[in-house]
Formats: sequence, C-alpha cells, structure tokens
Amino acid sequence: MYVYSLAAVSRLEYGYKEREIDYMKEFLAINESTLIVDTEVDCDLYVKSLVNGIPRYVLFSRGGEMFRSDRRRKLVENNITKLYVYANSYKTFNDYQEQN
Repeated sequence: MYVYSLAAVSRLEYGYKEREIDYMKEFLAINESTLIVDTEVDCDLYVKSLVNGIPRYVLFSRGGEMFRSDRRRKLVENNITKLYVYANSYKTFNDYQEQN
C-alpha cells in the first residue's frame, strides 16, 4: 500500500495537467470543410480521440496524400468536423488553403 501526502498528490496532478496542456498546444484545429476533394494536402492531418478523458491525436492522412471523397465520407459518417495539424505545420496548411 502506498501513502501519499496531499501535497505530493497535488504536485503529481499539476505536473500531469501541465504536460497534457503542453501536448494540446502542439496541435491546431482546422475545419474539415476547408479541405478540397482531390487535392494534395502537404501536411499530416490528425483526428482527436479521447482516451480516459485524455486527448490523443491519431494520424488520419499523411502529408502529400490526395484528399479523396472516400476520406471526406469517413469524416462525415463519424461526425468529425475538426481535424488537427501540428502547430509547426500550420503555415504549410495555410499555403494549401491559399492555393485552393
């Protein structure tokens, strides 16, 4: 049996939440509607999934792949309106939007 002081538990929880917030800052949300069918998206696209209340980002499409109608259909069928890109890829995504 482990006994933790209340202060130790608070520090553990605070550190955990801090890491979770930092992880979330690595991704930026984009609207699914900004993607044009049959165009090449130059950055990785992710969907957000909650696992035990903790956000996880799952690769949906690799950068350089064509965004096809079957991919949009999967998003619509699963009621997904937001996708996510790495924050450092956001400029690449903005370039994609400007070109399309």
